[in-house]
Amino acid sequence: MTLQVPWEAWSDVLVRLDAAVETTFRRVQLEVAPVPGAWERRPPAIEESLCRRYFWMAGLDAANRSIGTTAGLDDTHHQALVAFPVAMRAAPTCVPSGPGTFALAVDDGTGWAERALTLVEFLEASRENARFRLSTGIVTPRGRAGQWRAYGTGRLPFDAEL
Repeated sequence: MTLQVPWEAWSDVLVRLDAAVETTFRRVQLEVAPVPGAWERRPPAIEESLCRRYFWMAGLDAANRSIGTTAGLDDTHHQALVAFPVAMRAAPTCVPSGPGTFALAVDDGTGWAERALTLVEFLEASRENARFRLSTGIVTPRGRAGQWRAYGTGRLPFDAEL
């Protein structure tokens, strides 16, 4: 079965398929083209990298929930740059989970201390990375590097929808 979206559809398109019983779709291939291309089997690693161009989530690795390093902006704020595993198809949006699900470890001069974040602000994204502003609400020496980690339900979903 081939479903072709009209060329004048420049935004979301709803496709509704009614089935009387549970239906499974296999060998689905989505593509942007004026005409449907031939279905091609791709190795799972290539398929995964292509899918990551549309959606990727940071903070899922249960063993190492590290998201990235940070640089101090001022006495209470840090900036973090998150690099994507593959270039996204477009600059993605991101709605982080609540700030309490992330922590920042910073060397405050007496040793490394890890504290829960009180602010996680998505600033901007390119196809290659995203920039955030973070704060623990506690003064730390300006310019100190930190380590940003996710806890529990802490997630950064990046979405570059068609």
